[in-house]
Amino acid sequence: MLWRRFPCAEASLRTGFQVHDTIVTIQDVNGLCHDFLICFLYSHDLPVNHALMRLYPEIKWRGELLVMRKSPRNSVTAMGGRVFVGLAEEAIIAYVIHLGRENVLLIEGHSSGF
Repeated sequence: MLWRRFPCAEASLRTGFQVHDTIVTIQDVNGLCHDFLICFLYSHDLPVNHALMRLYPEIKWRGELLVMRKSPRNSVTAMGGRVFVGLAEEAIIAYVIHLGRENVLLIEGHSSGF
């Protein structure tokens, strides 16, 4: 399935590196599922992401991440408050941990196919 590109995300992230994106679904405490679009860069040539290390110190991600909340009617919508910010952080951590477990993370030149 082809996703519409997000020029705002690509403009916000550093140029010169391939921008990947994926959708992560997180379930809240009430059992409702929320989708987050994560756009990211990863390269050994980029600095370690210290903001992500504050959330999860074991992660040594090299590059930037941008997370947006998906909307059922629109591509993305406003984050929507503290609850959704917390869910977005969970989505990022869950996804990066998944990449590490699948041995996809930290492979130079990997074409993720996201």
